[in-house]
Amino acid sequence: MYFDIDNNPGSDIGFEITNQRAFIPGTTGYVATPSLSYLVSGDGNVIEFSIPNELLVGPIAGLTYNAVTYPSAGDPTVVLRLSQSFGYSVAGGAGYGPNRLGAVDLVFDVPEPATWLLLATGALGLAARRRRAA
Repeated sequence: MYFDIDNNPGSDIGFEITNQRAFIPGTTGYVATPSLSYLVSGDGNVIEFSIPNELLVGPIAGLTYNAVTYPSAGDPTVVLRLSQSFGYSVAGGAGYGPNRLGAVDLVFDVPEPATWLLLATGALGLAARRRRAA
């Protein structure tokens, strides 16, 4: 399966789900990604798979990437655009639209400053209480 992680043209990362490995389309070499998981239905007609977020929000060690923009605090959303699946390529052609086979929005919440302030205030309060008890 090929995915476009950012809004730049082309696929950024590929996965061979049943072999549990990742690759960069157009380059040689694979990297084992044992955190990929999949299940095949009893009749063999359905494959369910899981790709952990960490494989999509930053480089995977051992792979040489083209220029890819990963999510940041300023823009925590990743849109995955599926461009090829099980030997069927739909990476090109205006008829498929920008999302090709489909798109999934992943939003990685970044704590707001108020949340950090509340957490820090609570930690200071606990430390002060502990100090008084000693």
